[in-house]
Amino acid sequence: MDSSYHPTRMPSGAAEHVCRTLGALQRSSPESDRLSASAYQRILLYCGVRPDLPGWRHFLQGALTLLGLLALVCGIIFFIAWNWASMPKMAKFALVEGWILALAIVVCWRQALARMALLAVGLSFGGLLALYGQTYQTGADSWELFRAWALVLLPLALLGRQNGLWICAWAVANLAFQFYYANQALLLIGDNAWQRFPWSADGLLYAYLAAQLLCLILREALAGAARRRQPASWLAKRWPSRLMAGYLLLTLTFWVAGTVLDWSNADNRLIIVPWALLLLIGYVFYRQRRPDLCMLTLGMASLMVVGGVVILQLLYFSWETEALLLIAWGVGHPMLICGLMALWLTLCGACLLRWRREMYPQQAPDIAPDEVGALLQALQQRRLLNARQAAAVADFDHSERLPWYLRLALTLGGWLAAMIILMLLVLVLYAVGLLESLNGASLAFYSALLAVPAALWLRKPTIGQQQIGMAWAIAATYGFYLAIMLIGDDYAQPSIMLKMLCFLPVLATMAWAMPNALYRLMAVCLGVFLLVQSLGYFSSRYLPSALAIGLTALLVALLLAGWLQQVIRNASRPATGDGAWRYGIPAGLMALCLAAIHHNLLSDIFGPSSGSTMLATMLGIGIAVGLIGSALAYTQRTAADAVPVYLPAALFCGVIALFSPGLGLGLLLLLTARYLGSRLLLATAGGYLLLYLSDWYYFLGISLLHKALLLMVSGVVLLLLAVWVKQWQAQGGNHAD
Repeated sequence: MDSSYHPTRMPSGAAEHVCRTLGALQRSSPESDRLSASAYQRILLYCGVRPDLPGWRHFLQGALTLLGLLALVCGIIFFIAWNWASMPKMAKFALVEGWILALAIVVCWRQALARMALLAVGLSFGGLLALYGQTYQTGADSWELFRAWALVLLPLALLGRQNGLWICAWAVANLAFQFYYANQALLLIGDNAWQRFPWSADGLLYAYLAAQLLCLILREALAGAARRRQPASWLAKRWPSRLMAGYLLLTLTFWVAGTVLDWSNADNRLIIVPWALLLLIGYVFYRQRRPDLCMLTLGMASLMVVGGVVILQLLYFSWETEALLLIAWGVGHPMLICGLMALWLTLCGACLLRWRREMYPQQAPDIAPDEVGALLQALQQRRLLNARQAAAVADFDHSERLPWYLRLALTLGGWLAAMIILMLLVLVLYAVGLLESLNGASLAFYSALLAVPAALWLRKPTIGQQQIGMAWAIAATYGFYLAIMLIGDDYAQPSIMLKMLCFLPVLATMAWAMPNALYRLMAVCLGVFLLVQSLGYFSSRYLPSALAIGLTALLVALLLAGWLQQVIRNASRPATGDGAWRYGIPAGLMALCLAAIHHNLLSDIFGPSSGSTMLATMLGIGIAVGLIGSALAYTQRTAADAVPVYLPAALFCGVIALFSPGLGLGLLLLLTARYLGSRLLLATAGGYLLLYLSDWYYFLGISLLHKALLLMVSGVVLLLLAVWVKQWQAQGGNHAD
């Protein structure tokens, strides 16, 4: 039997879909129809969801090479930004140009690394142009440098034939226009340069949006042709089109919303027509011709925002003209606004859920049924599944499972609906004369009243009802938080942090009472954030620095070790429970790592000492200890073939975390994504690394020189590890549990 169905670095969408369905059937099927634990593991290995040793080698060789090249590119850019005055100009240029030349040699001589090296070449040219602008003050504007960078990226993208380079060229070209627009606005209208599209009457912005639309149409045409000829082609991928459509709709949505809010200015009303036409044509195309739920979700999100702004503006006009006769008391107008907004959000959410049920009744979005059928047939041929089990997988109803983008849209709508519910509560209390006497105890009572319908709605079978319950649960939780903050008259910083600790049992109770996976995930994430933040504050305030760092790092290490233990335990059998701890703990740690960079923001929110720079040190030590300790404990109680993967990876990520906790955690998430075979977690980890690295650039706790050296040394080590992985031969078995 082949060790894997597809010898790729990550499992295919069909493989991930089939294994997820088998896991759901394992929990819901009769005992006689369930797979044994060993049979389930063999299916995971065959599908590539659980990596065997060849799978680890294949993944690590590509991941380490790409990460190493990108780390070196970022290190060089950081070094250029540091602008070492004592270093000769020619030496700086020799450093960057020598690096680009070395990458060019790799592109020509090493076919296996050519695509990654070509991407690194394209990014490195940005550093070279930045060095040129920094060294020779020629008076060129920033947009000219970005334009030159885009012109360099374009032939590289044509040569490389990969989505990464094309998206880089597209993004840099957009940045060039943004800088050009800002520069021209400054020249034309002086102090009013940053007003919303102040000089769009000349048609430049319309031409820019038309160019964006043409790029999207061209991309979709090429993707459609590639999908018919070669479905696995890089051009057939959907994510670049969705990214381009999301950016176009985001730009149009802000423009249209601003026009509605400033309706007295007739200059930009024309933009509503192309926006409406784009939504209409997009609906027909992505609903009938080429079904794509993600594109429809983007369009509905735009319509949701603009519709909400229209409701606010219409009721504002009616208030001003006194034409609204429904105001029975002073709060009638805002109550009507909240009611209409809640109704609008409900209608939009219901429309999205209806599309989900109609478009994909028995399959997950973005997965072709023939691909799933081929995999099920292969599993039957190898006697990993019988005909009845394969039929159960093929007929499984996935209409209640939401893709991530739809769940994200509904979650954001739920948060907005929760704020509307709280506003309605305030208005009702004001109308009956109870608002002035509101205190912590009474607000807690009203929040408990909100929690009752939330718990009832969340126990309903349909997703729409559960989304309503989610909004009520969020409103009740925020109400409890405000109630605890209102208890007592002491608003000093220690009292606020103590109240945050007191909120944790309430949050735990709400998570236990609300049977919803997403709500519990958010509760665990918030709980981890508040617990670590509070302990860090109190320990640093009342204990010596070394002891404070040790206690907080110990808590972080225990949280990380517990999370890794749960990941390993759940990976050996179908996942039980709702995954709140499995995803909530890393989400909380990710938020803490970002907060450690923006410690000034924490100081503004929680007080002067809450944003201490020691938080980054606490997190770094805790992540390193928890990761290395877990790897040592795991490799001691398992087969020796796991050691070549987990222990070196833990040591490397732990050392990185000591200097930059977010980077170490991001690398760990990448490895966890491959271990679980989750492409969504892999994309999340990659996005988090980019976000953290861009924020870490401005972190003042480490100088740019030290950041550059860390990145360059890490890049060299990653490339050396990639060479070692290539020469690594499997020993003692063919899989790593």
